[in-house]
Amino acid sequence: MIPDLQRLTKDMGQQYFTLRVLQQWLNMGSSPLKDNLEDQKRFHQRLSSFAKNPERGLHISELGMPTVPVEEWLKLAAEGDPEGMLPCDIGHAYEPRPQSELKKMDEVLVGLVAEYKAQTANKKEL
Repeated sequence: MIPDLQRLTKDMGQQYFTLRVLQQWLNMGSSPLKDNLEDQKRFHQRLSSFAKNPERGLHISELGMPTVPVEEWLKLAAEGDPEGMLPCDIGHAYEPRPQSELKKMDEVLVGLVAEYKAQTANKKEL
């Protein structure tokens, strides 16, 4: 999805991911968002909020991760994929994890890595 959006942005002669670029992408298939201007604007604004300059939106170099969290792209894919919705997606919305939850996940992973390193060091000493 991200490479498609980057290519489309370039093909449209844009430096920034504009609402028009998003609309063009949504219109490439049977996205449920293609006829919903309000949701299109909401998604564009949401994604643009991660840009260095949110007023201008995402520069083509900012499309993708880590500038935009993967959860945000998952939300767009789950709710607006031009290839159409999966039967299990119809009537549902994807809610990205809040930053507080991501922080907890990072803390657990750091702890697991530290525990693994300690166990590995103990085995080497034996």
